[in-house]
Amino acid sequence: MPKKRKATSDAVEILRRRYYKGKPQRLADLEEARAEDELARKIYELSRIHAVRQGDLNAKAQGCKDFGELTRVGAKKKLALPIPVTRR
Repeated sequence: MPKKRKATSDAVEILRRRYYKGKPQRLADLEEARAEDELARKIYELSRIHAVRQGDLNAKAQGCKDFGELTRVGAKKKLALPIPVTRR
């Protein structure tokens, strides 16, 4: 007779059993998502501390000095910005 597992009402435990137990690829994907989330939170916190706008971060990623330069270069070349920019 198969061994009966202990009943639980803990939602996290139920989800772990259903979606992650015995699925190493799923666990690896979860760890990767957690690492990306941690990095995103650090970038966000640093940008808030140093008052850096999303547009400035996009500009630096594209090798421009600031957001204004990025938009001018993009307009001249008729390019769309590679990363969505939200203004506050």
